[in-house]
Amino acid sequence: MVSFTLLIVYVIFKRQFIASKSLDSSLLREIADSMQPCAGCGVPRVAEKGYADLKKQGDREDDSPGSHGVQDTGVEKKVLSVHPSTEVPSSNFTTTNHTDNLDCILDKLSKPWRRNATNVNQIREIIDRMTNTRDMLILTKSNCKLDERMQFSVQSNVDYPITEEIYNAIPKYSPFSGKSFGVCTVMGSSGILTNSNCGIDIDKSDFVFRCNMPPMTEEYVKDVGSKTNLTTANNVAVLGGRYRSLARKYDQNRFAEDAKAFNGFLWVPLFSVQSGLRFTLQAYRVYKRAPNDRNKLVFAHPAHLVSVQNFWNELGLLNRMSTGAYLTAAALSLCQEVHLYGFWPFDRGVGGRPLGLHYYDDRPIDTAAHDVNKEFLTLVKLHEEGVIRLHTESCTVAV
Repeated sequence: MVSFTLLIVYVIFKRQFIASKSLDSSLLREIADSMQPCAGCGVPRVAEKGYADLKKQGDREDDSPGSHGVQDTGVEKKVLSVHPSTEVPSSNFTTTNHTDNLDCILDKLSKPWRRNATNVNQIREIIDRMTNTRDMLILTKSNCKLDERMQFSVQSNVDYPITEEIYNAIPKYSPFSGKSFGVCTVMGSSGILTNSNCGIDIDKSDFVFRCNMPPMTEEYVKDVGSKTNLTTANNVAVLGGRYRSLARKYDQNRFAEDAKAFNGFLWVPLFSVQSGLRFTLQAYRVYKRAPNDRNKLVFAHPAHLVSVQNFWNELGLLNRMSTGAYLTAAALSLCQEVHLYGFWPFDRGVGGRPLGLHYYDDRPIDTAAHDVNKEFLTLVKLHEEGVIRLHTESCTVAV
């Protein structure tokens, strides 16, 4: 198998458009094969039924950083499953038995993990070159201009100007410029977190990223922790869906109250899709009327969303990235060591325990929005290479 270093070299060469000596096509195929996490024991397959009827996804909550249901990639959406499911029937939820493949993945994840500084530094170099996360993670007066027309990250044929209201809402400089953190945790919200007892370990991190304003009430703290430094809020699914476009006073108050659970930054896409723009601006107006001292609302820079998507494209993830993948790339740029919890795309846990999509609800797993199987397997590969640590086991609680 070609080494991880060769993969990095390939990505660098491709990004720099070096054409003087093209790499042999067979070598390129070998490099691509090296990203198959379970080579030798079988990659989990997906159920063959697609999600053509879910192209219009309505109000289903998606975990994309930008939007949901607005970009048809032309790739059939499928469901990843490891056991037949009778407990959570759904007309759009098909399953097949892939227990052997799950055992293979668990075996890889159960082996002793060691951070590989060389691989971490190499991939960070690529991410920094492609994304400039420290200066571009959020929209600032230093990376945009008043009246500049910003191209939407998903609807790339649409743009909108930096109005005076937007310009006055953003900081002068990025709070991450020149910053570096030690151990960081990126939190997914999978049902595998239920009864994991990982809250204490998570809260030991220097910086914690969380996706889409997940519930942080006392009943969940022992499993998911309470520390937050940057939390995302999808503008369409969360602001437009969960908080009903923030159109009514009741929903504005709910949003303002729920936001108080998170410290640090509440990161919201502004220029992702046209329909989400008004939800994000409405959220800003709610913040302006009722500011809290726990967090600051910041806007995503659309160019950063695009550049991070391009990074994952380089590793073969051609579908729209999830919020978790976006934050993982950001963490790899900002942090010395990156841990992931709550990333698990299967409808069953270890021992066949049925799992919901999130730790806080019992909805069945539905992968219509993203190619979560390939995304997860890429994360497994990065775990194997010592770039990230992917936690899927329960945590030991000191007695």
